[in-house]
Amino acid sequence: MRAAAFATEHKIPGAVGSDAHRVSEIGRAWLEIDDFADRDGFIEAVRGGTAHGTLTGSAIHLATRYDVFRKWLSRRRTKRSA
Repeated sequence: MRAAAFATEHKIPGAVGSDAHRVSEIGRAWLEIDDFADRDGFIEAVRGGTAHGTLTGSAIHLATRYDVFRKWLSRRRTKRSA
C-alpha cells in the first residue's frame, strides 16, 4: 500500500507483476495497454492501462514451504549416504 501511495503522490505509473511460486501462476497478472511507438507513448499507455489478474490464495505458500523442506531433506539424505 505504501508503494502505491508513493507512486500516486509522485505521478509514477504503476504496473503489475506476478510473484509466481508455481509454473501455473505465471501469467496470471498482466497490464493491458494501448499501442505505443516511443518511450513517452509507453509511459502514457501504462498510465492508462488496465490491470488484470487473479489471486492464487495463501495455500500456495504452504505448498512452497513443503517443496523447500522436501529439497532440504533430500540433500540431507544424500550427504549421509556419501
